[in-house]
Amino acid sequence: MSELTRHLKPSDREILALALRETDPREAHDFEPICRGPLFAVLAIPAIVLLAVPSLVVRALRALAGRDPGAA
Repeated sequence: MSELTRHLKPSDREILALALRETDPREAHDFEPICRGPLFAVLAIPAIVLLAVPSLVVRALRALAGRDPGAA
């Protein structure tokens, strides 16, 4: 099972790409919703988790098929 969970985590390349986007002023609009306060966060986080489930399923299927999900 730990082999599968390793594939569900973002790769180092994906983490680096996100970090670069977070620090790019041209991408700031994508990260502004987090600044709307605690009530928005409490409502948004469950929605984000629900939206992440399909992505995790795809990653798991790719891992089970032997393809590296972080390479795409």
